[in-house]
Amino acid sequence: MNESQTIQSQPGEFLSPAEKEARGILLAQEIVALQKAGTEEANQAVIAKAQELERLFTPSADPTQEPELYQTTELMLEDGTNTLIRPENFSVQQDGKNHNLFPGSTFKLSGIRVRFKGLVDVSDPRAENHGQPVIEIDIEAEGGLHRIVEPTLIETEGSDFWSWEKLTPEVIEQQLAKWQEIYQGLGIEIHLPSKEALLSYLSDNQEFIELVQKKEQQGFTQMVIAPPEIKNMIDGLNTAIKAHGGAELYLSDTWKEMLKDEGKTHFFVNLGKDQGSTMSQIQASPEAFGMLNGCFISFIEPRQNIVKKDEPDVMDSTGRKAIKGGLNAQKYQDDYFSDADPGQHYQGEQAMIPQEWLAAFAADLYDKYLKSNRQMDASVTDLFDSATATWFTSTAVPGRDFLPYARWYSVGRRLYFRGYDPTFPDDRLAPRPSVRKKA
Repeated sequence: MNESQTIQSQPGEFLSPAEKEARGILLAQEIVALQKAGTEEANQAVIAKAQELERLFTPSADPTQEPELYQTTELMLEDGTNTLIRPENFSVQQDGKNHNLFPGSTFKLSGIRVRFKGLVDVSDPRAENHGQPVIEIDIEAEGGLHRIVEPTLIETEGSDFWSWEKLTPEVIEQQLAKWQEIYQGLGIEIHLPSKEALLSYLSDNQEFIELVQKKEQQGFTQMVIAPPEIKNMIDGLNTAIKAHGGAELYLSDTWKEMLKDEGKTHFFVNLGKDQGSTMSQIQASPEAFGMLNGCFISFIEPRQNIVKKDEPDVMDSTGRKAIKGGLNAQKYQDDYFSDADPGQHYQGEQAMIPQEWLAAFAADLYDKYLKSNRQMDASVTDLFDSATATWFTSTAVPGRDFLPYARWYSVGRRLYFRGYDPTFPDDRLAPRPSVRKKA
């Protein structure tokens, strides 16, 4: 956690006047920077920071009152009475497996889908209920009524648990619908998995669930659904970019070779160890490469700010360091995408393949231009991330020593597809990690 986050988590009345002033200046600077960005996400962040700034300098009605550690909620039970709950997680042990229920998690109880809400708070007048789980019933109808249940009942009668906190079934369904919208906007025909098939695929492997539980805390919350055909994606993006005032894409010989015969390109290459697999081999064993219904399914961080090699490490609250630019391909493989990760901070991460990068870029392009039919101009900001560049240390073209590399050049409003020698360091370049079920 960085210093800004630490200060922000403290109520304003517990900061000294100097700390309040420093925090206020920092918030004001952040608001100005976000306003310049002008994106929907930035505008939402501006509102949140402005509200925090207001709270920071608004005196508390009772400055001696201690802050609450959590907010209790009053819910109506099915018998018409009310109960007070706290939105706390609940762990279920079943068949030797641990299922983490978060407020809002759904599961089946005796075959009926219900929603976990939290635990009965100690402030509830009925002491015998303190600490008991509370579920919402009839959620497939209107819901709104709740039931206090014994923990043992969930352990014995519970099933179909969804153990992720941020990537709930509702969020997955929303993202699936968004991908359908994106590909329609690009004019690309793609047969996406159904909601039922996708939810089943993402929840039928305990090892994968435990991986995603950790990775979503590290920010891997954007699902990427990518078709295997590279040329169709590039053609669709190129057409859309030119239609909105952008320039013709640039293709190097490395990419021309890839597009000439996609079947010969090797993916998921481990440098110095193996040659990876061709698309035909991957499609023959889709479960080993994170594929469902012919599409790659993976999760990435919505934004990746590349840290330059001479800059200090940037570490998140889980101990994972942001990937730095300016390293050669072999070092990326050794440091980030190998089994030599004693802290398991990069567990389950692999370098994104071109199809995933193109899909993630398409999502940003759609949000910022296609959806609103907005025209690009000379001052257009970078799409995708701070450097909008990545090279694919997991992809190789037989007969060529160059690794594929892709970049969005904002000034020229153009996509660049190039190749670089694996030993070539450039601060703008870094592989982008993704997480998939197997690979």
